[in-house]
Amino acid sequence: MKYVIVDYRQVHIQRKFSEMGFKVIPFTAEGLVYPAIDGHPDIFIFFFQHNFIISPNAPKHIINFFVKNNISFQYGKKTVGYDYPETVPYNAYVDNEVAIIHPYIDESIKDFLYNKEIIEVKQGYVRCNVFRIGKSFVTSDVQIHNALIQKGFESHYVLPTNIVLPGVKHGFIGGCFGEDKESIYFAGNAGFPYFLLFEKLASYTQKTLIMLGQHGTYDVGGLLIFSD
Repeated sequence: MKYVIVDYRQVHIQRKFSEMGFKVIPFTAEGLVYPAIDGHPDIFIFFFQHNFIISPNAPKHIINFFVKNNISFQYGKKTVGYDYPETVPYNAYVDNEVAIIHPYIDESIKDFLYNKEIIEVKQGYVRCNVFRIGKSFVTSDVQIHNALIQKGFESHYVLPTNIVLPGVKHGFIGGCFGEDKESIYFAGNAGFPYFLLFEKLASYTQKTLIMLGQHGTYDVGGLLIFSD
């Protein structure tokens, strides 16, 4: 079974995933964080290679889902708070090669940093700002972009002006993406200024780029996709 945890407000995207055969888990943390990000799973859940670290005060419906479906996870040490920087302990980026972290990350995440190129930045919303398509990074944070370039990685800066996140000026590019072994999923459409770049990068990975957006490109706190 394929699962996706996605912002409770994104009904259109939920419907698209259901049509593709996914079990959809709408994420809501109303009252726990400020409204713009209260549907964002990447605020409460760190995910790397089927390893889940979840905030101790994550919404009960999410904890119940993991327990009911016998999906292994561990609790982090820090609780998520209402405002920044208490909103970012689990918002780090880690893959097989690179770890992009910030000073506020939960101690539990450090277990996954061994044998990685570690890049530490001031930006707390790291995962929100970063996505990797094959060998190439896309980021909406200038400092992260420059740090990646300095380390010898290919990085493309994406101006976040056209990324919608209701309640704030704009969202971030990392929060628009998710992937599995076959596809890259984009919470936007072909009208987004960088869409052709994403399509080109995806073509190098042998994966299909699937558009999920209806009336724009939305930061949905990432599309957390996994299977049992």
